[in-house]
Amino acid sequence: MNKKEQNSISSAWICALDNALSRSNCDATPLVVSINSFCEDGLPVQNFDLKSDIDDLLIKQGKITTDDCAFVIFPYSLWELFDFPGIPEFTELCKRQLLNRLRKLHHKNRHGTYFERMIQYSGVKRGEKEPEKCDQLAFIHKIWYREKARNKRPRQSALQIACFDPVKDHTGSCLSGFPCLQQVSLAYGDDDSLVLNAYYPTQYLFDRAYGNYLGLCHLGLFISRGLGTTLRQVNCFIGKPEIGKLQEGQRKEIRDLLKKYKS
Repeated sequence: MNKKEQNSISSAWICALDNALSRSNCDATPLVVSINSFCEDGLPVQNFDLKSDIDDLLIKQGKITTDDCAFVIFPYSLWELFDFPGIPEFTELCKRQLLNRLRKLHHKNRHGTYFERMIQYSGVKRGEKEPEKCDQLAFIHKIWYREKARNKRPRQSALQIACFDPVKDHTGSCLSGFPCLQQVSLAYGDDDSLVLNAYYPTQYLFDRAYGNYLGLCHLGLFISRGLGTTLRQVNCFIGKPEIGKLQEGQRKEIRDLLKKYKS
């Protein structure tokens, strides 16, 4: 397993993509990318010149931008627009007013978004749906503060957020663009600072990785602020990292971009 620990989203993306470009097609070694540097406001450190260049290349190749990719994991701009409400307040707002609009923003959202799965999962127990637990983020918020009131902390194995839903996602389709993110989990240290872990069975590193890392950092900030703590690290586990479907000329453009920003 290759592990790359980086102090910004930008360096994490460069390192991950550089790793993928050097692999053979037969290499099935997993990749773990760790991001551990955040600004005073909790947002991840970024090189915005690189981000702009990535977006230009993504648009040129007919792909969605890094911000649009991040948005389906967590709608940070909407959270900011409503002045950063807490977890239960924001998830209820999204369920009442925003989810249908989010789905209509892009045709690839027709099966929903990752954030929708996190707050409106179609879980069933003994034939009955449990609405309280379908909002996985609000449930984590509830048990966190319940245990805090008892001077305890919740078991870490309970701090899991599922995105893959077998009922919806086990199909006969040979290719599906959603969901690539299977699961998110949270861990905490002695100071209660949070680590967010995300698992991707596969990930297109050029098409999606920068936006994925950004969305996960935004999600981690939202959760940590809602739990009254701080985000310390984001880890992204990728079972089978891939560059994406590119023509040779496009591959050269990506190599040139990496060369421009590699230190």
